[in-house]
Formats: sequence, structure tokens, C-alpha cells
Amino acid sequence: MQMKDKLIFRNLLGLFFLSFSLVSCFSSDNPSAQRAERLRQGQGPIIIGAVSNWLESDGMQEKGIKLAVAEINDSGGILGRKLKLVFADDNASVATAQIVAQKFADNLDMVAVIGHTHSYISIPVSIIYEYYGLLMMSPLSTSPKLTQRNFKLIFRNIPDDVAYGVELAHFCQRRGLKRVLIYHIKNDYGTGLANAFENECRMVAVEIVDRAAYNRFSDVTILREQLAFWQRNYKFDTIFLAGEMPDAAEIVKCARELGIAAVILGDDFLDNAEFIKNSGSAAEGVIIPSVFAADNRLPSVVDFVQKFKKKYNKTPSYFAEQGYDSVKVLVQAINDAKTTEPFKIAAALRSGNVWQGVTDNYSFDMHGDVVGRKIFLKIVKDGDFVFLSD
Repeated sequence: MQMKDKLIFRNLLGLFFLSFSLVSCFSSDNPSAQRAERLRQGQGPIIIGAVSNWLESDGMQEKGIKLAVAEINDSGGILGRKLKLVFADDNASVATAQIVAQKFADNLDMVAVIGHTHSYISIPVSIIYEYYGLLMMSPLSTSPKLTQRNFKLIFRNIPDDVAYGVELAHFCQRRGLKRVLIYHIKNDYGTGLANAFENECRMVAVEIVDRAAYNRFSDVTILREQLAFWQRNYKFDTIFLAGEMPDAAEIVKCARELGIAAVILGDDFLDNAEFIKNSGSAAEGVIIPSVFAADNRLPSVVDFVQKFKKKYNKTPSYFAEQGYDSVKVLVQAINDAKTTEPFKIAAALRSGNVWQGVTDNYSFDMHGDVVGRKIFLKIVKDGDFVFLSD
């Protein structure tokens, strides 16, 4: 988070608590209650907001969301009403995301928001959604901090950093990978995932040889120098890369150009056609975790892949599946709650019910975290991600 974004967030946080105090002291009304009352009497389309930095997923997340909404509306909608999407782009900026979140919050007819992509954005803007009574379903934010504040309306339908870190550490143990370097982007996502991976590695006797962080503005010279330093001074068999595009692709290319033959483990954000495109042949053999594999032969996955290909003439990535699943699970909860009131939908999500997803069925715990989702491993082979039998 940049200094400017931090100052904006702190000012917003102060205004939030001041507003909350004034509302509590001088009125029995509050934005959350106003939304609930408005939606209780609502007619017409059910409005869902969707916000992300859409280009980062090569448009896949947006396509998945649109496919789910089209299917629901073509089948008659939900509660006798059609879904209506309102899209916005946060440009991967906290400041922009706060403006979007406030705009969504001011729309008392909006029921829920699907977003945001990055944890460093989702965490601060979730305060706005919670205060204004707007349910948030994050399909991609994995920082544990998102669901650690006892909020009632904040959910994510993806495992958190701890789950991914544990899975990758155990993969190293199973494959006999003993000496690992960690290279991560310096933000909530990269740091949290690297911490979880390192902690679990120590539990399973996998040695962390060294660790370094880079920021999103590091140029290729800096990335190459770090890798070259490791190559000269350390013996290692694995690099764990907790990064984001486009820098992650540059790191992989630099490693291979330097002749580093170590196994490269990536993170879930590399489950992206752009990563393979930008890395070229250097991507071959890179292993990543994911909640979705397009070549999984489960009937539900085959059906989703076929529908997606028919509509867009592309194979869906996990960004597409997560966008699609977020809408579908949200609609299942609305149907169970028999209302569009966010707190009642949230109660339905936390009821212990098992919700049907593309890859697996899952539920949510009291904190809003997903329970029961499987993490798959995939490897780049012949220019594509393929399911890795482990």
C-alpha cells in the first residue's frame, strides 16, 4: 500500500468511527438498517455489484460472473426477479477502491458486492461494506486478516494464505525438496503467503535457505540481481515465488536465463494465461496451487468448461471459475434466505448448509471463511496448465 493510500485509509477509518458514534448517539437509523428496510420492500431486479482490476485476470473473472448471471436470468431469475450487475474497476488502487465502495454503499438497492481481487484492497474497503450493510463475497482475497474482525457481512469463497502455504510446504516434503528460497512481493498477499509457507516448512523439516521481498515497482535489473546473488552464494533445489503479474513472469524468465534449474513453485495468482504468455518457454515446469483445474474430469467441471467455451471460445481459468462460483453460491443463499436482506443472506451462508460449487461443495464458518474447498496442484506443460497428479 502506498503512503498516499495509507493516509486516505486512515482518514476514512477515522470518519467511519466518527459517523458510527454520531449515528449511535443521535438516531436509531443507520445505513445498514436503511438498506435492510429498502430491500425488504424491494421490487424489480436484484442488484449485485462486481469490482476488480479486471485486466489482471485477462477478463476471465468478469466472463465467469456474466456467465453465471446469464444462466440464472435465463432460468427465470431468483425469487421471481432477475439479477442486474453493476461493474466497476478499482485499478488495483486502495484510493480508487474506496471511491467505488462508497458509491456502491450509497446505492441502497444494492444487495451484495463480488470483489475485490487484492487483499490489501479488500481489507480496508470491507469496513465500508460492513458499516453500510452490504454483503461482500471476495473470490480472490486470501489474507487471513480479511475475516478476523468479527464482521457479519464479509465472506470469501477461496482458501486463505495459511491453507495454500501449508499445501505447498507439504508438497515440498512429499517430493523431497529440502532447500527452498522464498521470493515474495511486499504486500499483504505476498508477505502473508510467504509467512504461512515458511512456518509450515519448519514444521515438516524443509529448510528455508534465504528469503527476500520485492515491491511492485522493482525493475527487471533488481529482480535479476537478487536471483544472481542467490545463484552465487547458496545451494537450493526450489524457489517459492509468491508474486503477482507481470513481475512474476519476469522473475521466472530471469531465473531460467541465468541457468537456475531449481523447481519453481508459484502461487494461485499465477493461474493465468498471461503468466504463461509473458514467461514463454521459461514457464515450463512451474507448479502452482489452485482451486480449479480445467482438465479435471468431474462432471460439474466438464459441464462448466463446456458452457464457458461455448460462450467465449476460451478455456476458463480459475479466475473465471471463482467469478462464476461467487454468483452461484450467493444466489443459492438468497434463495434459502427467501429475501434480499444482506444480514439474512449472511445468516444463510453461515447456517452450515453445503453450497454447490463447480469443483466441490463447501460451507462457510462463523468468520466467513470457506470450509471444504480442495487445493489442486497444476504444472505448466507444453504451454498450458495441466492437473498434477500428486
